[in-house]
Amino acid sequence: MKLPVAEPYTSLRSVGASSGVLRAQDLLENQRFSKALLSETHVASRVEIATHILLFLTKKADAFNTKPKMSTPETKKSTKTTQQNHDKTIRILGIDPGYERLGYAVVEKSPHKKETVLVSGCIRTSATTTFFERLGELGTRIEDIIIAHTPHVLAIEKLYFATNAKTVMAVSEARGVIIYSAVRHGLAIYEYTPLQIKTTIAGDGRADKKQIMFMIPRLVTLADTPKLDDEFDAIAVALTCSVRERITKNQH
Repeated sequence: MKLPVAEPYTSLRSVGASSGVLRAQDLLENQRFSKALLSETHVASRVEIATHILLFLTKKADAFNTKPKMSTPETKKSTKTTQQNHDKTIRILGIDPGYERLGYAVVEKSPHKKETVLVSGCIRTSATTTFFERLGELGTRIEDIIIAHTPHVLAIEKLYFATNAKTVMAVSEARGVIIYSAVRHGLAIYEYTPLQIKTTIAGDGRADKKQIMFMIPRLVTLADTPKLDDEFDAIAVALTCSVRERITKNQH
């Protein structure tokens, strides 16, 4: 039985044409293979030549398909917009100050997106250590958080009048340690009263902790659900800063 000559070459040539890679040089090469195929009388040799043609076209098609894509104005615009949004992304370290328990939260603010809580928690110091050791521990832990999450801003709650002057003084000293750590790392500092925080989060300066805890999950995206009210308070402080201030990275 004679092997049909035109059919293998026609189908192979169509493979190359569909790949868009049959240039003038390719056609010359294919003609050379075709002449050899037509002049060859031995079936096994025809099959071998046809195989060479297939390998030739497959190599050209692969080269075409792996050619790097040219960037279009649309892709350049998308890349530029993404970079601009990244440049405008701000991270805020919110602090609910204390020396026994200190709430913290790192909130990320990006254009056209709801604020996201990257991390939150509560730092506890031991009552068996001295007050100065507790302050030292707070400073170390806050610096670890700043280094790990690279915030641009510190938002911290202001102290308000309390009947226990000793407690107020101790918390005030803890605030000093936190603010020092933030300034040392180049963070901008913002302070807010409880009234400002409650008004911003709940719309009522007389809101209680339950109302604040109710509103927080509705206002931000949470990585994990906060477990303590100290965490909720820290998130509330950071969110107050995000809402009230127009912050840019070059401010700090």
